[in-house]
Amino acid sequence: MYQVVYDTPTNLGGNSRLLGTLLTAIPLDANSNLSTNSATYIYRTVTGGGPGERQASFITLNSPNSYKIKLESINDAGYSQAKLYTSSIATLIPSGAMSFAGTSTSFLNIGNDIDFRLRTGDFTIEWFQYQTSAGSFPRVFSIGTYSSASIAVSIEGGSFYLWVGGSFVLSASISFLNQWVHFAICRSGTSLRVFRNGTQIGTTVTNSTDINDTVNALCIGNETTKSAGAAYQGLITNFRWVKGSALYTANFTRPTSVLQNVTNTKLLLIASTAATVSTDTSSLPKTVTNSNVTWSSSTPF
Repeated sequence: MYQVVYDTPTNLGGNSRLLGTLLTAIPLDANSNLSTNSATYIYRTVTGGGPGERQASFITLNSPNSYKIKLESINDAGYSQAKLYTSSIATLIPSGAMSFAGTSTSFLNIGNDIDFRLRTGDFTIEWFQYQTSAGSFPRVFSIGTYSSASIAVSIEGGSFYLWVGGSFVLSASISFLNQWVHFAICRSGTSLRVFRNGTQIGTTVTNSTDINDTVNALCIGNETTKSAGAAYQGLITNFRWVKGSALYTANFTRPTSVLQNVTNTKLLLIASTAATVSTDTSSLPKTVTNSNVTWSSSTPF
């Protein structure tokens, strides 16, 4: 989130009561010029305090645009002179994560969609997680049910397991419980890799499987046929599904800020607020059915 510290209006009486402050996020175009379309502006009004009181507030932006922030303080006499923060800022840190209870009734479903049919092409699936129980065979996500899932991940017994096309293709012993971890699954050509916190785990797998489930939904936190054993317990955020691009083909630096809508993003769940815990913020938003997944203020950033 973007935080601004401000004073009472400087051009008004010092004994006047601070009523509030208006923060406006104004998008920038490709040439870094301020947008003139006020419909694209994001506003936040903050209640003020007593005379001379300094305040701090924030504005959360959930799109891939860059912005400048305009600040105006308000007291009994009116608005202060507007101050425009000159540094452009990008999308900011999300405020939390999706919290899964570890039961068969706590999961997200996103209906079967052509965007999830990865076919034989490149793709990237990535997310941050804070898993609190190894459980029996918890699924981070799955399209279908073991052992016929078109693509699925479980992390159990100290190991990461990846299934593609109904077949087990990769496992790796990892550390994962009670810590924020970033995972990425990438296929580039016929080279399939998995990364933990930017470092490849396991070997590079030769894979050209046609991932083409035309029936089952994408389930996060369980699999198509729900069970207690397949239930994931813990937090997940910044779940991004990219069809057509392998974003990582070698070791990389773990992301340190909210993931963006890069080219070919088909799903992006960043859980920025309690009200948007299961909202898809991709450019082609999907309908997400939320079954007992709540919001946590914890964040990996």
